Amino acid sequence: MRTMWKLRLVLHALMGVMVFDLFPNLEAQDALAVGRRDIIFLIDSSMGTTLVGAVREFIRKFIDSMPIGPDQVQVGVAMFSTTPKMEINFNSFDSKESLLSALDRIKPRPSSEVNIGAALDFVRTDMLRLESGSRIQQRVPQLVLLLTSKKSKDSVQQSAEALRQMGVLTLAVGSRSADEDELKHIAFDESQVFMLKDFRILTRNPQKIFSSLSTLSAVIESETPTETALAVGRRDIIFLIDSSLGTTLVGAVREFIRKFIDSMTIGPDQVQVGVAMFSTTPKMEINFNSFNSKESLLSALDRIKPRPSSEVNIGAALDFVRTDMLRLESGSRIQQRVPQLVMLLTSKKSKDNVQQSAEALRQMGVLTLAAGSRSADEDELKHIAFDESQVFMLKDFRILTRNPQKIFSSLSTLSAVIESETPTETALAVGRRDIIFLIDSSMGTTLVGAVREFIRKFIDSMPIGPDQVQVGVAMFSTTPKMEINFNSFDSKESLLSALDRIKPRPSSEVNIGAALDFVRTDMLRPESGSRIQQRVPQLVLLLTSKKSKDSVQQSANAIRQMGVLTLAAGSRSADEAELKQIAFDESQVFMLKDFRILTRNPQKIFFSLSTLSAVIESETPTETAFAVGRRDIIFLIDSSMGTTIINAVREFIRKFIDSMPIGPDQVQVGVAMFSSSPKMEINFNSFDSKESLISALLRIKPRPSSEVNIGAALDFVRTDMLRPESGSRIQQRVPQLVLLLTSKKSKDSVQQSAEALRQMGVLTLAAGSRSADEAELKQIAFDESLTFLLKDFRILTRNPQKIVSSLSTLSAVIESKIPNEKGPVVDVTTVQAQKVVRDILFVVDGSSYVGNANIKYVQDFISGVVNRLDVQPERVRIALMQFDEGQRTEFYFNTHKTKQDVLSSIAQLSLMGGRALNTGAALQYALSNHFQASAGSRKRPGIQQVLVLITGGPSQFEAKSLADRVALAGVLTFAVGAGQVEESFLKTVAFEKDLAYYRRSFTELSSIIEEILTPLVNVVGKT
Repeated sequence: MRTMWKLRLVLHALMGVMVFDLFPNLEAQDALAVGRRDIIFLIDSSMGTTLVGAVREFIRKFIDSMPIGPDQVQVGVAMFSTTPKMEINFNSFDSKESLLSALDRIKPRPSSEVNIGAALDFVRTDMLRLESGSRIQQRVPQLVLLLTSKKSKDSVQQSAEALRQMGVLTLAVGSRSADEDELKHIAFDESQVFMLKDFRILTRNPQKIFSSLSTLSAVIESETPTETALAVGRRDIIFLIDSSLGTTLVGAVREFIRKFIDSMTIGPDQVQVGVAMFSTTPKMEINFNSFNSKESLLSALDRIKPRPSSEVNIGAALDFVRTDMLRLESGSRIQQRVPQLVMLLTSKKSKDNVQQSAEALRQMGVLTLAAGSRSADEDELKHIAFDESQVFMLKDFRILTRNPQKIFSSLSTLSAVIESETPTETALAVGRRDIIFLIDSSMGTTLVGAVREFIRKFIDSMPIGPDQVQVGVAMFSTTPKMEINFNSFDSKESLLSALDRIKPRPSSEVNIGAALDFVRTDMLRPESGSRIQQRVPQLVLLLTSKKSKDSVQQSANAIRQMGVLTLAAGSRSADEAELKQIAFDESQVFMLKDFRILTRNPQKIFFSLSTLSAVIESETPTETAFAVGRRDIIFLIDSSMGTTIINAVREFIRKFIDSMPIGPDQVQVGVAMFSSSPKMEINFNSFDSKESLISALLRIKPRPSSEVNIGAALDFVRTDMLRPESGSRIQQRVPQLVLLLTSKKSKDSVQQSAEALRQMGVLTLAAGSRSADEAELKQIAFDESLTFLLKDFRILTRNPQKIVSSLSTLSAVIESKIPNEKGPVVDVTTVQAQKVVRDILFVVDGSSYVGNANIKYVQDFISGVVNRLDVQPERVRIALMQFDEGQRTEFYFNTHKTKQDVLSSIAQLSLMGGRALNTGAALQYALSNHFQASAGSRKRPGIQQVLVLITGGPSQFEAKSLADRVALAGVLTFAVGAGQVEESFLKTVAFEKDLAYYRRSFTELSSIIEEILTPLVNVVGKT
């Protein structure tokens, strides 16, 4: 059977203009993210000298911005009028220089006609071949950019379709007499048609096409399908069909869905499709997990039938989707944050209300699209759709079978963040980003006022919010000062009000290096509201009128290595060369005569701030580096474990190093091995780069021994490794961590050795396997929660998260005091460990189902838990509320500062006493009123949010959907119950079944305290 081609299309159109997309002279590691691609420029040679020259210059700029080479981006060029001609083949030239030289030699050829169809055939038959250097058989994306000023004399349709069937992405640019409809036939998608007044515009404003050429991706996959399939990434798509449409239109809708399914890569790890129909009531037709193959799915689709009705209830249908289909049991991957899309197709106005139902889906992050025909109400559909641009009014649904592309494109490219509390960000917005304006405060009142107005306009134009765009502001002269943190204000209004209060500070000098360091160390942190650990793009716009007095190079490099995009605007005495050092790319340096220009013409910088995006990376472009702050980490390895286990440990450490920002100002790693005696393998200052560190790691070997002396090994760490000469930064108060990995019980005593490290403020973690002694490891670890018992250390290579999380988040504040005796390295005797940090809300059933006779047992239970926690504003915060049919806040997270105050309030709790119970409403109240920054919640800085429900009442159906909403908000729910509550209900409401605790009587609640405590402080809720 003849092999067809399958096209994987990944459109990043709106997040779109990546670092490497726009600009020349990027380093190879930045541009590698473009990936390998073969790009053909197909040029109308009849355009004349001036326009061909402009096209040539456009291509030159593109080549300059790309990593050119046989393993990177390859470029080909062909020209055509009535006949096509090869100018540059993919394998014609080995270097960027020779490629550009050849480009300079292409010439126009006058002609009154062009045959674009023949030119497209020439590309297919002569250029997309192995002999011509095309890597199509290696599944490297193939792109063609057509540039023409005329309508084609010959037919283009079959030629364009033949390329499309091969998986080639064709883009089309037209000018003058080019025919837009014809170009739409040629391009793989109508959004990739660019009509220009004059091709000379390309030399001044190439960004949009550059973005498409460098971000669109088509992975060519060999298959034998009947049609071309688009592998668009994982997504769950529900078609919600008005069953009252009648036989003909339901048939047309069915055919439209069939074509969509045929064009997708269907499967449990790819695209999943569900179908529901509705008239006055909804009915499930196809669940996400109903069928395992495309064939069985299409067979089920053929069986759906119309159901006559004069009315439809769209609101009820949307609720059905939310409560019955967007669930784990129905195959939805919403908890895995896979995009969830709903396509509504209706011919009638709804009898019931749609607004609340649509909003509930929107709040969950579901993207709803709406197609209407006949008597459908366009305004109503606009209320339903997540964005008005995703409303499609059609004269007749049969149009969908002939022209489905626009809806297909939306269904296969739109994506959203799954959230519950705030409206979802969509692919039509600028995306989540954190932007810092770093302002030279010495510029004087007039210029600072102009900059303030420029920022005001930017904020006004952006979707501001904790799940959208966040803005921070710092000012500097010789020293920097925070003006607005990311999490300082909850609304656009309060943010603008704060902006109005920033003032100039006269100074003859500025220290930009110090200001950049301040941004890195004080603002790009979760505590300051930065979402850098969530891989949200981080951008800094520097605005200055002076040359820096201090050095900027290291400071700029440190930010660059974190993946932060720095832009630099200068005026007056600012030094352009210095700003080029600071900016992540020279094209992002803006030299202005006067900053007042920004208030009149802000578009260029606005565009960069709202479209540039970067992956937060370490020194190697393929690995993500977490902004964990400076820390020194020692891996202390039992060398007696044997080759297989040592290899597993080595691989675990290698993965950890790969994920960290390694360097003398970031994370440092040391390695020691021990059996009966310890041996240094890698010191903190042994190696300068991640590569050399990993190379040294690969050289460590096991040393057989029947005994180990862990006490001696811990002493060796303290006396030989935690010293400035060994590279330790303990005297600089940088957190020091030791991870012990052993498979044996120690022959020598460990107690004094472990205590000596603990007294120095060192955080020791202990992982044991096989014959390791758990009690001994608990003596060694800084805290028992930092002891990890594993069946086999090979588990670490598959599931390292828990230990990696501890190593990268635990921190110790080193406090100098006068010690009782001189410490072996530094005068450090105390430590405050950041062991448990979370916000815990107790939601108490205050109804008669608990009653006055049992409230004391509830109070004792809560107090017992609180007494065992480190309650203080920087560690564990406690809040309390009651509910019956209504709700009542007892105190918020920020009400009490001490554990004693919390316990006193718990002791004063008086029962609300209502007879009815509404658990669902209580959960919603908790989300809206307690898990908010204004109530002291630290959700935005990334602190785990916990809800402990304590109830004695019967189950309620609606509580489940609210519990799902709580889970989707990232809140970890524990459910504790006694009396009339059913254990099955508790398991339904809890985040996981294991987090549900049931006792027959409230008098037994105290027996749960020890059982609940460990998961309460350790389990992390991930949605």
